[in-house]
Parts: sequence; structure tokens; C-alpha cells
Amino acid sequence: CDMFGSELSTYLFEPSAAPSGFTPGGLKGRDIELLLQRGQIYDLQGDQMNALSYYQSALDIATQTENEGEKGNALRYLGNLYRSQSKHHEAEQAFMKAHDIYSRSGGDSGLASALAGLGQIYLMQAKYHQAEKAFSEANQMFSRSGNQQGVADALLGLARTYKCEFRHREAEHAYMDAHEVHSRIGNDMGAAFALGGLGDIYRAQLKHSEAEKVFAEAHEIHSRIGNRVGVAQSLRGLGHTYRAQSRFQEAEKAFNKAYEAYPSDSDIQHVANQFRSLGILYQDQGRHNEAEVYHHQALAAYDRADDVDSRAITLLALGELYYAQARYSDAEEATAEALAVGISLNNDQLQASAHSARVQIFRSQSKHREEVESLIQAGESLSRIGQHEAYAVSLAQLGTTHMAQGMYAEAEEYYRHAQAIFSSIEDATGEASVLVSLGVLYVGQGRHDEAEECFAQARIARAAVADEGDRIKALDVLIASSATLRRSGDAKVACIEACEFLSRTGSHAIHASTLQRLGDIHAKEGAYDKAEESYRHAQAIFLSLEDVHGKAGVLNGLGALYGCQGRHNEAEECFAQARIAYAMVADEEGEAKALEGLMVAYASQRKFGAAKTACIEACEMYAQRGQPMSGICAHTWELLQRLDSSPLGPLFARPFQS
Repeated sequence: CDMFGSELSTYLFEPSAAPSGFTPGGLKGRDIELLLQRGQIYDLQGDQMNALSYYQSALDIATQTENEGEKGNALRYLGNLYRSQSKHHEAEQAFMKAHDIYSRSGGDSGLASALAGLGQIYLMQAKYHQAEKAFSEANQMFSRSGNQQGVADALLGLARTYKCEFRHREAEHAYMDAHEVHSRIGNDMGAAFALGGLGDIYRAQLKHSEAEKVFAEAHEIHSRIGNRVGVAQSLRGLGHTYRAQSRFQEAEKAFNKAYEAYPSDSDIQHVANQFRSLGILYQDQGRHNEAEVYHHQALAAYDRADDVDSRAITLLALGELYYAQARYSDAEEATAEALAVGISLNNDQLQASAHSARVQIFRSQSKHREEVESLIQAGESLSRIGQHEAYAVSLAQLGTTHMAQGMYAEAEEYYRHAQAIFSSIEDATGEASVLVSLGVLYVGQGRHDEAEECFAQARIARAAVADEGDRIKALDVLIASSATLRRSGDAKVACIEACEFLSRTGSHAIHASTLQRLGDIHAKEGAYDKAEESYRHAQAIFLSLEDVHGKAGVLNGLGALYGCQGRHNEAEECFAQARIAYAMVADEEGEAKALEGLMVAYASQRKFGAAKTACIEACEMYAQRGQPMSGICAHTWELLQRLDSSPLGPLFARPFQS
């Protein structure tokens, strides 16, 4: 979750000695210690096959001799090895078995290390609640035993957990505490890694100057102690900080220095990280071809390193690149592959990121059904890992999507759920935004008392946030317009005032829907020019949002408006376009309504054959949905039947003129 995570875990919580409370079992005990030491040497050299062989041999001997202390040690070594190989299940089982052994035998130091190892596994699986619990218990046990190294390492684990949950303030404090402890006991490497984690937190908070400072401090420490891995990591942190500020030349220079600083280009993980960093850098600059090349090189390198997590994250970056180029099919494929990895690893964070990316891809293609499904899945994943703010945002998006499709009951349910979450986490800004959306929804349904109450509640929420004066004034306008509507029933005034507010706040989708309703009101009053102006404005916004469903609704309104004015050719064109748009988003009810308008437009121009075809198609759609034929279809069908049987048939066209 942060860039120092994988490097940090290579030295955190490694068992360096048998825990207190155990004694080796004679010669066999000494044999076990030697096997573990030999395995650790191979492990540090990157020879995991030989390391595994020695650790397993030590475990076998400890099991045969019933040496519980060394059995726990061997299991911890195996857990760390499996963790480095992303074998989460095997690592978890090894740490849990070690935990059980130490719990029975009273090996507090070993028990704390096993808990810390479990915390690392839970963190890698995005099981943040379990990770926090494990690290907290480990921290308490290390504190009681006076193991300051263990305390500092457990604090780093907690900091990473908080960081992944976007609990930046808590993460910042944990990193600072870890840095203080590591510095006090003279562990320069641990202190430097804590500074690097702190830099990630500042970068996430857009505190670029603070991030630069701590990354530079980390770089100085790693350089002084000769830790080239740390040097590379701190330089990469600086590179990403420069990139976030669009200081692209400095970023590229830092990334290249990081690559050169690494001890060996034979480390495929390091090579992959370098490729990914450059891919993201070029992507930010719009250098799409170069970015794509580096992303694919990173994918190949992560394949060789068997790092499925990083490969999935790179696939998401590649999907974003394809999306920016409108290569939607490629974007779908890349994000689907990343999603499959998240599912296979049971990683809810990765699943949420993949689903969120797919929401945008589907929305741009007007695949509303898939968009809604991805939004729901993203929300469920976010809920499971406790990312409440992001979950509330996804629920609000679902509300807006359903409101745009006229599914008001579902929209209200999603908005209310989002409001409850924002309120529970004391996010006044988020709660106010959802309340405004709810108010607009109620205005559209004529529920003016409830709308006024929502706007008033939003004003109260906004008042609790600093620098919100302009938005509060805008909410005053909404409250006043809602009150006007409640008292006088003047929907037109309310819509006009709401549009003024929505245009200033950037609520584009709701603004377009309100303009469409204003067009309906003008049309009913016979103010055709104003109606057309409102419809066209709404249509332009829906087009800019690539909202095909919204555009279809406006086209239906325009078609009806032109029909009232006798502009039947233009009406025909609008209804035909609306039908196509509704078909694109699989809205059969909307398509049937567009066919009805098209039928009337044809008949009004005496295109009776085309009118009959449209009528039949509309009736078939109603039949497929299990609905009776609409009144206009039944009336038209009767007239067309009479038209076919009468020599005076053209006279029957006159009723269509009305």
C-alpha cells in the first residue's frame, strides 16, 4: 500500500534468536539452530529454494524431538519466506501455528513476533481490521518485555495499516513514534524507513515540501550507512513527489538515479518498479506510447518476479492509460484482469480499485447496467475494508445514476444510506452534498417540504466547515426557492433558482436534469422558445458528460415540443435519435416511448406505413415486458386499421394533427 512496504517487510519481525522461555533439546536443538541459520543465509541471498529446504528440515527435526520452542521458530521463518513469495495462505497458517505454540508454552517474545507476522499477512490481504489488532497486540507485548526494536517495528506495521485505510493523521503519528524509537536505540535503517513512510503520508496529503524534506533525510541516512536499497527507495519517493508537482524532469532524474543506486540490476523486482514508475511518469505527461511500453515491461518483470499484487496495480495503471485514449475495450480487459487477481487473493482494496476504474469505463460507453453493477461491487468491497468515506461516495454516485434514469425510489435509498455514513464519520462536506442531491430529487417529485428540509440541513452542515461562505449563500437560494415552490406551487421559479445554484457548484448531472424539467414546464405553458433553450442546454451538458440516457430523455422532450409546433420533420429526427440512444443503454421502456413519438411524427406527415411499423414495434416491446398496449398505441392502431379499410383513409390522418 505504500512504496516502502515490500522493502520494509524484508527485515521487519525476522526472528534472530530463540525466544526466552525455551531451551534447545541437546544436540538436536543445536542442529535445528544451525539449520535455521543456514536457511537465513540463503534467504538473505535470495536463494529461496534452499532457504525453504533448510527451514523445513529444521521444522521436521523440531517436530520429531517435540522441541516446541524451535518448532515455533522454524514456523516463523517459514511464514516470513512464504510472505515474501506472496503465498498468503501458507504464511498465515505458519504464523498461526507458531502463535498457538507460543501461547501454550509462554514464549512472549516469539508470540509477539508471530502476531506481527500475522499483521503483515493481513495487511497484504487488505484485512485492515485484523492487521491493526495483530500489530496492536504485538506492540503491547513488545512493550511489556522491553523489546524496543519490536515496538518500533510494530509501530511501522500499524502506520502502514492506517495509511492503507486513509487514516493519515494516525499513520503520521505512528510513523513519527516509530522514527523516535528507532533513533533512540540507534537503528538508523529503521529510522530511515520510518521517514520514508512519513514521506508517503505527506505526499498523499499533498504536503509536497514536507514530503521532499523527509525523503531527503531518509536518503541521507541510507547513503551514510550504505543501504543502497534504501537509497533507491528514498529517491523513488522524491521522484513521485516531483511528479505530483508536474516537475517531470526532476522526477525522471530521480527515478533514473534510483535505478542506478540499486545494488544489482539482476533484482527483477527493482527493475519492475523502475519500469512502473517511468510508465506512470510518462502517462502523466500524455506521452502515451512511451508509457504503454514501460507498463508492459513492468508487467513482464512482475511476472518473472511472481509479484501478482504489483502486476495487478500496473494493470490498473494500464487500464487508465487506455481509458484516456478512449480504447475502452483494452481498458475493460486490463481492469478485468486486475479484478480477477483481487478476487483470487481475496484483496478487497484491489477489488474496489478495479471496480471503480471500470465504473468510468462503462460510463463513457453508456453501459449503464454494467456501470451500476461495478458501483455496487466497489461499494461492497470498500465497506468490507472499512473505507467509510469512499463507500459513502460510491453510494452517492449510485443515487445520482439512478436519479438520472428516473429510478427515484432507488436513488433516494442510496442517498439516504450515503448520508448516514457521512454523518457517522462526521464528514460535514460529504453529508451536505448528499443532502443537496436529495433536495433536488424531492423537488423533481414535488415533495417540496422534504426538499426544503434537506437544503436547510445541508446549510447547517456547511456552516460547520471553514471557507464555505459562497456555498452557504447558494444553499440560501435553494432554501428560498424551495419555500417559494411549497407556498405557491411555482415550479418554474424553483427550477430557475436551482439551476443558478447548480451551475455554480459543478453538479452537472443534476443541473442537466433540472434544466430538462424546466423545459417541460415551459412547454406546458406554451413558451416554446424558452422550452427549446432549456432542452438544448440540458442536451449539451448530457453530451459533455457522455450520458446517453440523459440525452435520450431530452431528445424525447424536444420531439414532443416540435410536434406541438407542427415541426414534424424535426420531431421525427429527435424521436429517431432518442430511440437509438435508449437502445444503446438497454432501456426498453424509454425505447417504446420514443417509438410512440416516432409513430405520431410519421402519421402527422402521412407516412402511414412507417407509422404502422413503429406502432407494431412499440406494441411488441410492451408485450415482451408483460405490459398492456399504451393508450396512444391503441388509438393509433385503430386509426391505421380504419385507414387500411377505407377509400377515404387520408382523412383519418387529421386526428394526428392535434
